[in-house]
Amino acid sequence: LFAALAMMFMASATDFLMIFLATEFASLVSYILVGFLRRDLKSNEAAVKYFLVGSFCAAIMLYGISLVYGLTGSTHIAVVGEVVGGELEHGLLLTIAVFCILAGLGFKIAMAPFHFWAPDAFEGAPTPVTAFISVAPKAAGLAVLLRVFCVALPLADVNAQTALAVLSAVTMTVGNLMAIPQNNVKRLFAYSSIAHIGYILIGLVVADQIGLEGVLIYVLAYVFMNLGAFACVIAISNRIGSDDITNYGGISERSMPLALIFIVFLLSLAGLPPTAGFVGKFVVFAAAIKTGYVWLAVIAIMNSVISVYYYFRIAYYMYFKPAKEATALEVGESLKFALTVTLGMTLLIGILPGRFLANARAAVHSAVSSQPAPPTLDIKTIQALDVRP
Repeated sequence: LFAALAMMFMASATDFLMIFLATEFASLVSYILVGFLRRDLKSNEAAVKYFLVGSFCAAIMLYGISLVYGLTGSTHIAVVGEVVGGELEHGLLLTIAVFCILAGLGFKIAMAPFHFWAPDAFEGAPTPVTAFISVAPKAAGLAVLLRVFCVALPLADVNAQTALAVLSAVTMTVGNLMAIPQNNVKRLFAYSSIAHIGYILIGLVVADQIGLEGVLIYVLAYVFMNLGAFACVIAISNRIGSDDITNYGGISERSMPLALIFIVFLLSLAGLPPTAGFVGKFVVFAAAIKTGYVWLAVIAIMNSVISVYYYFRIAYYMYFKPAKEATALEVGESLKFALTVTLGMTLLIGILPGRFLANARAAVHSAVSSQPAPPTLDIKTIQALDVRP
């Protein structure tokens, strides 16, 4: 609950200091959750790695915020945006500040090259915690990225846009290639989540109305299809006592409905119709092509094809490998409810995307039209308060 509260502050904050404090509070709770299994060596190791990398990236982000304050005289997002869009030149220090802040937020969303914590954290944490950190920090981090780089620090410089496009391509490629040899299903989904961040970043590279709508609809789709996939993993792994894909043999015989539902989520993660994942990918890829980033769209499509292999590798074991035991695989009531909601939303977004795209359009307009509040850290305002007798 504390982590969720902090992430709500992250997504709604309009001041860099508030964003930083909320981000670090959410991170601290996440470190504790990853190391929840105190007697498990993998859990402890994952928590330590998560903490060390997170602390390093937090320091870099804070340095970037200090540069922004020094250059603009404010930490309020809208005020910074006015200064940057006005008289402030796009010099070297501003570029450094942008990439320092991007590094801090890139850690939160597991963007390459700040993704190294994710596989160990996903594998070492309890599976419900893994499901949480695979979705919530990424959604909150992307909300912050959307607000920061569309309002305060727009990537008007062509070199900055190209650099982010390269990071997007590297992120999706690293995630997909590293997922191929994985046998542990949680590590596989860790690399899968890295790849999805690469796809989502395409919308931020484009940064027009369609691209930003694509970011929001993709994040919404990712939340439901990823939570649904992890609900299936919890249902299966709790019964077979293993997270190894090679032990998923015969799941279709032990629980045909669960296997079919898992297939739907895998189809959505691969971006195949008629699922939410297809809608998200279609919008961001179309935005990239429309704005001239054809090369980035081609790389993304190639990566999507690669991802089909390792997603359907799970399906192959469930349907074509023999079961090690013949007992039926029962699913608890709470998991049934979670599967029903996530499956329904995954299919609804895929079949009837119009309403969700309209809501995404309204949300983009709201996110990028923040009006400046009376700034408390604005140098010009402070200097105007002449209190001399």
